[in-house]
Amino acid sequence: GLAFVAFPAIINEAPAGALIGLLFFGSLLLAGLTSLVSVMEVVISAFRDKFELTRVRATLFVGVPAAVVSLLFFSTTSGVYVLDIVDYFINRFGILLAAVVSMLVVAWVARALPGLTRHMNRTGSIRLGRWWSLLVAVVIPVMLGFVLVREFLAVVQAPYGDYPSWMLWLFGWGVVIGVVVFAALASRIKWRPATSLTVGEEER
Repeated sequence: GLAFVAFPAIINEAPAGALIGLLFFGSLLLAGLTSLVSVMEVVISAFRDKFELTRVRATLFVGVPAAVVSLLFFSTTSGVYVLDIVDYFINRFGILLAAVVSMLVVAWVARALPGLTRHMNRTGSIRLGRWWSLLVAVVIPVMLGFVLVREFLAVVQAPYGDYPSWMLWLFGWGVVIGVVVFAALASRIKWRPATSLTVGEEER
């Protein structure tokens, strides 16, 4: 509303409004493109590491399906509603769940916190101690888990945005479950034999 309603109204009344509008929306477009690059680069880098792809191949492998999905679901008249639902559920549940699972796996399954602490103490400017391990292993997962449960109960009691149930299940819970299933299946794919996964003694 601020970017596409209020600002255009102000720009329309301002002196040299056409020039200001061109600069404003050009900046908005540039901000969107750079944000897109920063988000996609995480996924592209993961595919490059996992499958030892070149940057061009990894970019095509990730970018083409993302473009197809965007054109199918986000370019229609109902695309803004689909985007709203996907954005809400991924940010409220997907990211929180990924954070909690990541910390629990690193702390209690892989037992990698001591090595990670030593590495960060060598390369960082802040000295980390047992307090940091306690935060990552216990305090933060508990707090995020509490937020996750609270948000889940809130959505169950009052469906988000008064959208139809089928839209919430398809583009909300369906997307969250799909991301989890895809992540689980992707983790089962074995690394290539030539990829070294060993860690030096100083990192242990």
